[in-house]
Amino acid sequence: MLFISIPFLIDPSDGYAFIMIMLGFVFTFRGIKLIVYYITMARYMVGGSRVLFSGILIFDFGLFTLSLNDIPPLLILLYLAVLHVFTGLVTIVNAVDTKKRGSKSWRLKMSIGLVNLIAGILCLVLLKESIAVDIYCAGMVYGGIMRIVTAFRRNKEIVIIN
Repeated sequence: MLFISIPFLIDPSDGYAFIMIMLGFVFTFRGIKLIVYYITMARYMVGGSRVLFSGILIFDFGLFTLSLNDIPPLLILLYLAVLHVFTGLVTIVNAVDTKKRGSKSWRLKMSIGLVNLIAGILCLVLLKESIAVDIYCAGMVYGGIMRIVTAFRRNKEIVIIN
């Protein structure tokens, strides 16, 4: 994430199309991953059908994102902003739920959710292509750093993230 985002922070001219292609592929492959996970394991679990529905929804979202090539940039910018706001809100709700369970990792989740929410709101307020690319790439840099921090963090319990 760090290496991909830095060139577009330096020269954001081609960043807009790249962001849409990257988001489309990430959603599509994430959806396929969840569907395969359901087929191999989750169908035997309690609530496993939720994994299947999430996988199908994310897969469709990815294909929809990949099909957005002839749409005006303003609509795509609104799409990205709404996506950031939605992701931020879901992460914040997840962090609050984690805090209620007594986990100490809720602060990191809350900060990630707040950054996504702020990035989406900034995209909605500013509504310029170059600023959207800058905000998205800065979010990618922040996300990459947070993934590195999370990977090297000590846990007392085993956490399985799919």
